[in-house]
Amino acid sequence: MNKVKSIALSLIYFSLSGIMLSCSTKKEDSLEERLTRVQQEIEVQRYDQATSEINSIIEEYPDSDRAKTIKASIYVHKAGIRLKDYFEFEKALTDERVVVTPLINDEQLAQLQKLIKDSGPGLVQMVEQMNSVHNDFQDFSKRVERLPSLMPEREQDFQTALDVLASLQKPNTGQYLYRSVIKTIYFKHLWVTGQLNVFDHSRFCYDSITSIRMRINNAYAWMRSILEDGRQGIPSKAKTIEKILTESELAINEFNKAFGQLETNQNHFIALIDTAATAAGVNVNSVMGDLCK
Repeated sequence: MNKVKSIALSLIYFSLSGIMLSCSTKKEDSLEERLTRVQQEIEVQRYDQATSEINSIIEEYPDSDRAKTIKASIYVHKAGIRLKDYFEFEKALTDERVVVTPLINDEQLAQLQKLIKDSGPGLVQMVEQMNSVHNDFQDFSKRVERLPSLMPEREQDFQTALDVLASLQKPNTGQYLYRSVIKTIYFKHLWVTGQLNVFDHSRFCYDSITSIRMRINNAYAWMRSILEDGRQGIPSKAKTIEKILTESELAINEFNKAFGQLETNQNHFIALIDTAATAAGVNVNSVMGDLCK
């Protein structure tokens, strides 16, 4: 009986030893397998589980740009945005220029030139530069109209996604492209909601020249960031995008130069603009003529 008991205990011991050995030598899931599982969780909208797992992965692999990109995609999906391909985005960046409407029309500009040709030629230059910058922004905003729209209540998700994407250390071509798309959708959201649109009538008419200039430069910084990522993400269009970057940089530099000359004398400028608007048949008493009806 004792012999049977001894054999039984030996069998149990060896069985347990085999299980323990099997557990200790089992190959751990690779990073690739774990990331694939997170992507599967995202596809079935199990965002909490995906977030928990990706945070664990990033803690173990803090230099993994792919893990960070997948984490950003969790928040993009939570915001209801699905990016199946980038065809419309590429067209948005590189299509021919769209039709735009000048901020100050030709008639008003002609009247302004007559009024201040002797006392303030810099004002005409400023208005011309403002038209140029306005046209660039209007062109860019119309290009991105075809891209998905972000619901206002999901804005925080996109901000989080952008924060994660900003931490990429050595983005590859696809990651540059993805980041540029996300930035562009967010730019569109900020523009259409008036948070970034520096030519929003209700704000533009009562702002100081300094405030207008600051907002225009902020919007330009967004546009440039999008284009720089797009240049890296679409190598076949790099030269086209570089041309857009060069032209927009020249426009903003000339704009800042012209505006800088006026900031110390903005009341005189406003009075002249109002006078020019009235002479052009616009019956209003506010900055920039019929913009402020």
